[in-house]
Amino acid sequence: MLNQLEPIFFGTDGWRARMDGAFHTSNVRRVSQAYAAYVLSQNGAQQGVVVGYDFRQHSENFAVLTAECLAACGIRVWLSPEACPTPAVSVAVLEKKAFGGVMITASHNPAQYNGFKIKDRYGKSAGSEVTGFVETHLDRPLSGLSDAPSTIASLDLKTLYLTRLQGAVDMARIAEQPQKVLVNCLYGSGAGVMAKAFADSKLQVVEMNATRDMHFGGINPEPLEVNVKDMQARMRQEKFDLGLIYDGDADRIGAMTPDGIFLNSQDIYVLLLWHLLQHRHMQGRVVKSFNITDRVDRLARQHGCPLQVTPIGFKQIAPFLLQPDCLIGGEESGGYGVRFYLPERDGIFCGLLLLESMAMGGKGIKALLDQAASEIGATFYHRLDVQLNAGTDPQALMAQFKNPSGMRFANLKIQSVETLDGIKYRFGDGHWILFRFSGTEPLLRIYAEGPQQEAVTLLLDEAQKLFPDVNSAS
Repeated sequence: MLNQLEPIFFGTDGWRARMDGAFHTSNVRRVSQAYAAYVLSQNGAQQGVVVGYDFRQHSENFAVLTAECLAACGIRVWLSPEACPTPAVSVAVLEKKAFGGVMITASHNPAQYNGFKIKDRYGKSAGSEVTGFVETHLDRPLSGLSDAPSTIASLDLKTLYLTRLQGAVDMARIAEQPQKVLVNCLYGSGAGVMAKAFADSKLQVVEMNATRDMHFGGINPEPLEVNVKDMQARMRQEKFDLGLIYDGDADRIGAMTPDGIFLNSQDIYVLLLWHLLQHRHMQGRVVKSFNITDRVDRLARQHGCPLQVTPIGFKQIAPFLLQPDCLIGGEESGGYGVRFYLPERDGIFCGLLLLESMAMGGKGIKALLDQAASEIGATFYHRLDVQLNAGTDPQALMAQFKNPSGMRFANLKIQSVETLDGIKYRFGDGHWILFRFSGTEPLLRIYAEGPQQEAVTLLLDEAQKLFPDVNSAS
């Protein structure tokens, strides 16, 4: 029976919940109908909505349900006939000039989760004016309904997506490189795209973990080093030139060097920005989330690019990518967007940019990163995740960090406290530590960076003493 009191909230990117909890048929119908009410309120029925889904359990069923709810309200609907990357929905919204899009996915969350992402007419994650409307209209009667339901049209989202990718990067130049690339799909819906793009070229693309596994091989489908141990040995043994890693819906990316060294999201942002500045000779505003490396600040400053720091969540970054003076935006979880392509994250596109950088620079990925480090220096960055117990009060937990005793932490003097999103302590020697609650999972995330590995370790060790049951995640 429909439980009208069951709460549904949209986090940093969509509504996500466990499928053995709040994410079930009745609630997906409630959310779909509330979103339909928003579309109707904005006279968007004829422009229509694109619906896609990932490889998770029941995702295709939830997508069909969503499409049927929208169509029943007289809204034109395009439905993907197969699982696809989230960016494919964004591209289809633009190509069809649709009102918006829905992607059924929980991205990098554990297998028990699923989610409902809403895209606006620009292809980016819908803002709070949309998600807030949905949250407050979950059980209200629909108004503005048409006399007849609309039809649901099948749309090949992957082909539209691949065409847009081919127009955004120098695919011909990449294809001429006699190199081997290992693509780890983490059992996600990005499988097959890269292999198809370079099927008849000198570039050899080999995919791994590219089949549907609704349990994601027992891991969370997130491009973190802990999740790609099986890939590191293959990189060395089979002599690949680059490793690329996508999350469960392929809107985020990780990478690996030929000798199996994992490149974290901070390294990748530096590489992408370096490529746009050095090889493509582009300029513009550089946007980063509050927890991104200070190396981005230095690189932007040295090339005369304005810097914008935002709260965490790509939906905070995406609006800047619509502005003509913006170049790139990126977040710590491995999501990056570039103005000339799409105002949204796209892991596969960013992988192509890394390959383009290698082709244009004539160097391997590690040499390119070293070249950037020679200009802006190197830092050490790490993240810890604390699993919260049921009933934990986030506000009470964070209160202990707002006024540190004696303005010291780990016996280091705190130079400043920043509270843009969470609480960040900055120390005079270039080190910092940030405490922040996740917007999609019951986790407290702790980030630290600095020029000395020992000091970063010390900061995180001190944080770990506050929470004995900490799981390292980066």
